[in-house]
Amino acid sequence: MEGKVAVITGDASGIGRATPLRFATRGCVVGIDVDKDRLAETGNLIKEFGGQFHAEHFDLARVEDIPSLMERVLSETGRVDILVNNAFTFDADYLMGSVIVAAVSIFLIGAFGLC
Repeated sequence: MEGKVAVITGDASGIGRATPLRFATRGCVVGIDVDKDRLAETGNLIKEFGGQFHAEHFDLARVEDIPSLMERVLSETGRVDILVNNAFTFDADYLMGSVIVAAVSIFLIGAFGLC
């Protein structure tokens, strides 16, 4: 994994934060998350470990904008070697309508769009 570029979605917390920390000293990590402040916290932690981190504040539910996101990532990193699609949204109070569409967009459609 040395020198690889890893794109990891959902970097603001949980597995999404733990995964880039694992990669931190092995290569460049590109973090994508809708939570800008917590994404920045993840980036600061990675930099403390001596890793390279590139933050992309982005909502993966905006499927139509994913190609431009990946163009930016590729222009800055040159390539993507590893993709970890960890982003997901869930709100038990709103199990109908647009929330389900957003969840499916982020978890399923977003993964294909990133490829």
